[in-house]
Parts: sequence; structure tokens; C-alpha cells
Amino acid sequence: AYTYSVSGATELVAALVMLAGAGIGAQIGALGTAFVKGLKIRLYFALTILVAAFGVILKQMGYSDAAGVVMIGAGCVMTVVVMVLFAIGYAERKRELAQTSKVAG
Repeated sequence: AYTYSVSGATELVAALVMLAGAGIGAQIGALGTAFVKGLKIRLYFALTILVAAFGVILKQMGYSDAAGVVMIGAGCVMTVVVMVLFAIGYAERKRELAQTSKVAG
């Protein structure tokens, strides 16, 4: 990787965007695991990998556009699914805290 970078083949802006995305994604992911069970997240991640593998197969068969749509679509769908589960878990936690405070108060 070092020689690749020294030769000027590295796209610095893309690398910085990916680095920022990874940092932000790690924070969101850490917060999300408080509300979504780890097993569900692993299952969704595995499904995303399988769909991405299907996209690679499509690309190898010459369907590059379809492969791109499948891969980007899988990532977007799984992101929405996890975010919805996060919102549901957050709402449940908030409801539980409100009931606890009513009982205590």
C-alpha cells in the first residue's frame, strides 16, 4: 500500500472521505448496538455480503450496471432497515424510562 501511495496512485480526497465515513459510521454503529441486538446486525450484514457477492457475479457476467444497482441497493436497504430497528429500539427504551419514572414518582 505504501508503494502504491508513493507512486501517486492514491486518490487522497476519496481516502479522506472514506476515513471520515468510517469514523462517523463507527460512532453510529456503537450507539446502534445499544438498541439493536448484535445477532440481528450480524444477520443483516451477512445478507448484505451475500447480495454483494451476487453483484460481483453479475459484474463478471457483463452486467456492470445491474451489479452496481444491486450492490448500492443492498447497502441502502440494509442501512434503512438497521436505522428503523434503531428508531424502534430507541422508542421502546424511551417508553420504558417514562414508565419507570411514573412508577418511581
